[in-house]
Amino acid sequence: MPASSDAYPEVRFNDYITPVARTFVRKISSRCLSEPGVLVSLISAIAIDKGKTIFAKDPTTGPMGDRFRENTPVMNIPFPLLIAQGEADTLVIPSVQDAYVAGRCAPGQKLIAGSAPTNNCAALP
Repeated sequence: MPASSDAYPEVRFNDYITPVARTFVRKISSRCLSEPGVLVSLISAIAIDKGKTIFAKDPTTGPMGDRFRENTPVMNIPFPLLIAQGEADTLVIPSVQDAYVAGRCAPGQKLIAGSAPTNNCAALP
């Protein structure tokens, strides 16, 4: 979210993230998901009131939603696309990636999709 609000002036961070979660969201967004500090961030996330969301409004709506759709590749490209997935990834779960791959293959996109039994995207070959 911070990267989107930095890149697109119409996407305002404070419009989408609740006040209590803003510091946490800014901190975790600056970390690589494979670095040890992410564990601390996840513990912090759990400490935020259970059952509450970090979102002040649905991020798939308004300017943020427009940018999500704009930045999701859906057109065929004339060369094979590689998509690699960690089977133990808890951020981008395999079923979400599988659905994206199926959606790209349906209109004829040539792609190479693979997975590895890891949760660390940096460890994929």
